[in-house]
Amino acid sequence: MSPDHPATIPPRFADPKAVSACLPFQADRVGQGGIWGDLVVEEFAPQPPTEMATPAADHHQINVSFSQEWARREWSGQSRSGIFSKNEVAVIAAEESVSWVCPHGSAHCLHIHLPRRAIALVHERDIELAPARAPLTSTLGCQDDTILRLAFLLYDELRAPKWGMKLFIDTLTLQLAIALVRRQMAAIGEGVGSGTAHMPADIARVIDYIDAYLGTAMSVTDLAAICELPEMQFLRRFKRVTGLPPHRFVIRRRAQRAAEILRHDTEGLPLSILALELGFCDQTHFTKVFKANHGVTPARYRKAARSYYPGTALDP
Repeated sequence: MSPDHPATIPPRFADPKAVSACLPFQADRVGQGGIWGDLVVEEFAPQPPTEMATPAADHHQINVSFSQEWARREWSGQSRSGIFSKNEVAVIAAEESVSWVCPHGSAHCLHIHLPRRAIALVHERDIELAPARAPLTSTLGCQDDTILRLAFLLYDELRAPKWGMKLFIDTLTLQLAIALVRRQMAAIGEGVGSGTAHMPADIARVIDYIDAYLGTAMSVTDLAAICELPEMQFLRRFKRVTGLPPHRFVIRRRAQRAAEILRHDTEGLPLSILALELGFCDQTHFTKVFKANHGVTPARYRKAARSYYPGTALDP
């Protein structure tokens, strides 16, 4: 049976309308369409402090934050507490139930309900995507420029019904499905993420070295030697596996380590000292990098962490 046939997905999970009905506030329905007419895009205005939960759905859901929020998200035994930046993307796989706690109010955001048949169609049309046929993996929040760009294009197209083109909407729907499948392939084939358990052994060694000596200066020559590769070959391989060139990977890793330290800081560690310990030139450079990665300054991040869980440390 063709994967784009409606009968291939049994209707035993909640549809987008039922998912939205579980929220404590109303969505502004931006539009509906796509190849089968069941792609749904909704916009949510900022809301006061709230808690909410959604049932397992028959669609994959892509959430894009238009503004920053401090929240806890939980599903499948995973949780993330902290600041979700503007333009951050979350992917909720079909059949996943999710809960949110937003103690300072929820963000202005976009929800895209993508039918599972779109993913099935991508798998059917491209035999090379066989490794990605495992169930789609949810992510609590990430930076994904491709998904973000497609989401914004779809949002703009559906908000203009008088001139919106069905063919373009269909194309964007499939492009979103392809972007999700590519992300899944990276997770399966290259183990991209915070851990190195499923990464190629040579790149895993480099990342372990980076984490162990995060506060020290390191050169491409040093890192390439760990892989036993010429520098140019190492640069290409590292970027293919991690999605970033080494210098940007190190900077992001330092920003992530700083956030982890600040979440657990109850002693008021001076930011100037933290900056030097993590290998930044000075506090100004540290603040600039941290804000670029987390949306706020280190001082505001630490203050928000303390207000979220007064007297306790945050989970990583």
